[in-house]
Amino acid sequence: MERRSLRIACYLSLADLILAGSAVWAADFQAGLQAYQRGDYAAAVREWRPLAEAGEADAQFRLAGMYSGGQGLPQNVAEAVRWYRLAAEQGHTEAQYMLGVTYQMGGRGLQADYSEALKWYRLAAEKGSAKAQYAVGFAYQSGAPAGTSSGASVLAPDLNEALKWFRLAAEQGQADAQFSLGVLYAGLRNTASRRIPEDYAEAIRWYEKAAGQGIAQAEFNLARMYQNGVGVAPDPATAIKWYEMAYDHGLVSAGFDLGAIYEYGRGVAQTAKRLPSGMNPPRMPETQLRGSG
Repeated sequence: MERRSLRIACYLSLADLILAGSAVWAADFQAGLQAYQRGDYAAAVREWRPLAEAGEADAQFRLAGMYSGGQGLPQNVAEAVRWYRLAAEQGHTEAQYMLGVTYQMGGRGLQADYSEALKWYRLAAEKGSAKAQYAVGFAYQSGAPAGTSSGASVLAPDLNEALKWFRLAAEQGQADAQFSLGVLYAGLRNTASRRIPEDYAEAIRWYEKAAGQGIAQAEFNLARMYQNGVGVAPDPATAIKWYEMAYDHGLVSAGFDLGAIYEYGRGVAQTAKRLPSGMNPPRMPETQLRGSG
């Protein structure tokens, strides 16, 4: 009986130590976070490095970011990768995503490795990271992660897989994925001339969601659809609204299209008064809806 009581007491003491240690770690991590937020990067490093070296994944992730950005530490991509990997191998989702980004971008002595990037993107995507889901979707759409060099390919393009991953990200509100879904439903062809069956109602729905988050190209595509009556009845007033929003968000080509509408009176009274300052509309035929093949 005494032996059993002693064993229980030992277990309780061990549990108390673990809880106490966790509380200390949490306090130290929070102190590092507060230092980081006020711009005292050296203090943040002092708080986070011991935690990272003891295996705390959040601290490893934070330390990696500081090596990556050169905040309080000399910029060192190799060290960033080392710490991202240590956190990622513990299942840290953000570290998995950032490891993917780092391998995709390469630079500063690190050779870009698109296969390695996709591996980590996929792990993060499977755990629900919307950014990673978008990255995986883009890779399936084009054969490589976004921004990779021309001709680089790490997997066979598959628009159905792209659609699946874009939808997972889009349903979490990821704006680029929402736009990409619109493009797929509008009839984008891949390099093998394959396409998702056109569904203009779905294209408009996802373009509108992306436009609601300020994606200028989504606004532009909506304008073209309303101007040309693609999936909707032609509606010049709505087309003009979307062209103006796209132009206001920095898409210069929307200004040219808007100018052409007013100069040639396409569905509105002919006038030049709404032309963006300094622009003359190009004299060109109607172009095809962007995103259709």
